[in-house]
Amino acid sequence: MEQNNNFDIDMSQYDNSDHIDKDVYYMKSIYPAMAKAILAEVEDQCDQLEYEGSCMFDEVPDRTCLDSIANLIYEKVKALDAANPKLQAEEVSFNPLVQPLPYRYCNGMNCRPPEPLPDYYADGRPNWLKDLISVMLFNEMIHRRRDYFRRRRRRNRY
Repeated sequence: MEQNNNFDIDMSQYDNSDHIDKDVYYMKSIYPAMAKAILAEVEDQCDQLEYEGSCMFDEVPDRTCLDSIANLIYEKVKALDAANPKLQAEEVSFNPLVQPLPYRYCNGMNCRPPEPLPDYYADGRPNWLKDLISVMLFNEMIHRRRDYFRRRRRRNRY
């Protein structure tokens, strides 16, 4: 097979993390323009979470924390959705019976988490942008968690 770009990978070596990183970088480089704009915000938020004790590196990340991060990103990029009418789908499936979960206190303490953004618009259409942001955020966190825990294992070996 002729190699025609810098991203060619020998898939027999796919367990090598350097090859995986190269593959991830290539896949991100071919994202559509709108997804790249969202990815920039996702990566910015993840950069801010790169510290010891961050919820990103918890053994089991807290869903409330992850949702609040996704909501921050959503607030920054939702203008992209409104400003780009070509993105509005003509036909989307919706379920008018699906309602957001009721608002809850956080574990009986005197605090309340931020009001969650519903997964559906008021007319029943799915909030595809929020879903996409969540998926992109979780995917980015997977890669950063893999790198973080790999570095920790290496440090503990020596």
